[in-house]
Amino acid sequence: MAVFTLVLVRVSTQQWQTMQQQLSLSERPWVTEQVSAAEPFVVRGRYGGSAVNIVLKNIGHSAAVNVHPFCEADVMRNGESLVALEDRACPRLGEQSDQDSSAGYMLLPGESISETQGIGVAKADMLNAMRADKTDKTKGAVLILACCVDYRSLFEATHHQTRREYILGVRQPWPSVGWLGVQPQGETKNLSLSPSFWGDSAN
Repeated sequence: MAVFTLVLVRVSTQQWQTMQQQLSLSERPWVTEQVSAAEPFVVRGRYGGSAVNIVLKNIGHSAAVNVHPFCEADVMRNGESLVALEDRACPRLGEQSDQDSSAGYMLLPGESISETQGIGVAKADMLNAMRADKTDKTKGAVLILACCVDYRSLFEATHHQTRREYILGVRQPWPSVGWLGVQPQGETKNLSLSPSFWGDSAN
C-alpha cells in the first residue's frame, strides 16, 4: 500500500509539473521583433554607420517587463558561423537587465512599440573582409546584423529572448539575383535587410 501511494504521489507531482509548464507557455508573454533599415550607410573616417528601426510587439497573454531590444552589426567573414555575432551580442542583454531590473519597456498583451538604434562597423574590418573575399571587390562588404530582445514575465525571474539575424546590403535590381554589400567609403543608399533564418530563435 505504501509503495502504491508513493507511485501515485510521483505521478501526481509529474502531472502537476506538466500542467505548470503548459500554463506557463500558454500564459507567458511572447515578444516579436521586426527590423528595417532606417538610413543609408555612411562611412566617415575610420567607421561606417547607419540606423535600423525596431518594432516590438507582445503577442503573448501577459505583460512583458524589462524589454530590451539590441542590434549589432559586423562584417561577414569567410569561415565564421552566421550565428557567431548573435552568440556574442545577445547574452549581454540579460546581464544588463540583471544589473538594472527597472530598465527597459513594459509591453502589455497586444501592445507594440518602435525604437531606432544606430549600428556601426569599423572601416578596417570592411576592407579586410573584402580582401579575403575572392569575388568581385566592387560589390563591397556584406554585413550581418544580429538583433535580440531580452524580456521577462511579471510572474517569474527567467529571461526570455527573441533572436533574429539579417544580411544587410543592397538588393540587385531584377533580373540580377543576389546582394551588393556596403561600400567602405562615402554613402550606400537603398539598404535592405534579408532574414538569414540561421539564427532565429525564441525562448
